[in-house]
Amino acid sequence: RLPHLKFGDRYELKRQLRKGSYARVWECVHKQSQTVYAVKVITREGLQAKDDEAVLNEVAIMQSLSGNKYTVQLMDFYEEDDHFFLVMEYCAGGDVFDRIVQYVQYTENDARALAITLLKAVESLHKVGIAHRDIKPQNLFLLSPTDNSTIRVGDFGFARRVHTPESLTSRVGTPTYVAPEILKNLPHD
Repeated sequence: RLPHLKFGDRYELKRQLRKGSYARVWECVHKQSQTVYAVKVITREGLQAKDDEAVLNEVAIMQSLSGNKYTVQLMDFYEEDDHFFLVMEYCAGGDVFDRIVQYVQYTENDARALAITLLKAVESLHKVGIAHRDIKPQNLFLLSPTDNSTIRVGDFGFARRVHTPESLTSRVGTPTYVAPEILKNLPHD
């Protein structure tokens, strides 16, 4: 019987890409293939059982989106005593927010192309019964440093499966981007 492999047995952390309130995203390399990935590292210290459940929900949703060309792909997952590791497709262009602030002028053509891709992405999620609930420029990742519109939707921490219409009632999301019905405490889907 093979011993249980840990994240560090297969991957090497390289540099931190983002820092959130309870997670950090790093660039990492698969030791054998030298393929570059992004890994969301969640420290378990201080997490409650409901927090573990939220991470496992995020993983389950990402696994169900395997092959969706509009979403960041989950490649591997490790649940260890001290950390969760979500190994994901690496999007070399960073997030849309950072890209937009780099430019003095963001063209109408770029904005149109990005909006069309985003609408297709949201449609693809809704077709399989998933509400993302935190769509914002910081959660849209560009595949390339030179392409302003080929994106992947990421960060499914607030995402939920919708089984019946207007069944979501919790107030989640980033306040400056949240939908009006959520602010009004209306059920949504």
